[in-house]
Amino acid sequence: MSEKSKKLNIDLEFLDKKEPTIVAQKQEIEIIPKDKPKIIKNHSVRPWIRYWARYIDIFVFSLFFGIFLAIFIPSALGLSEIFLTVLILFIWVFAESALLSSWGTTPGKWLLKITVKGQNEKIDFSSALNRSFAVWLKGLGLGIPIVSIFTLISSYNHLTKEGATIWDEDGHFTVTHKKIGAVRIIVAIVVSILFLLLIIGE
Repeated sequence: MSEKSKKLNIDLEFLDKKEPTIVAQKQEIEIIPKDKPKIIKNHSVRPWIRYWARYIDIFVFSLFFGIFLAIFIPSALGLSEIFLTVLILFIWVFAESALLSSWGTTPGKWLLKITVKGQNEKIDFSSALNRSFAVWLKGLGLGIPIVSIFTLISSYNHLTKEGATIWDEDGHFTVTHKKIGAVRIIVAIVVSILFLLLIIGE
């Protein structure tokens, strides 16, 4: 066989030889939808401390509201206690919202070292108002005595089981508790006793 024929055969064999092909695998990228921000559930829920703080808030507000009525609308003091209670709790919704959005706390929460934060740390008035309305409706039962018993029990059970209240879950609020000193506890007890004495005196 001539050199030329041998070279041709080698070239043909080279062309027939299958080279391994590298197939680039398509990398699948999973797109995870962005979830709504979730609140951090507090394992130290302390429902009774939270109720105590609200109790103090309502007492302090009721005291100032009563003074306001006595000075400017004295005839309103003759209304039924149930009506006044419902009215005070309704107006407190707006007062609490203003306090939370401006100062970030309320008298009772400050005294018992309870902190409420929103998604961006500071709570705007609209978010605070939605939260306060939810507390008034789902927690305090509009201030109606019989209704409030069931709403308070329901809120207590949800808080102890889930680690957060319904209104904090819906609004993505985070509630934290800090250690309460002896002085603050004494002040809180004195304020609570004064409130009880005021109610009994009526």
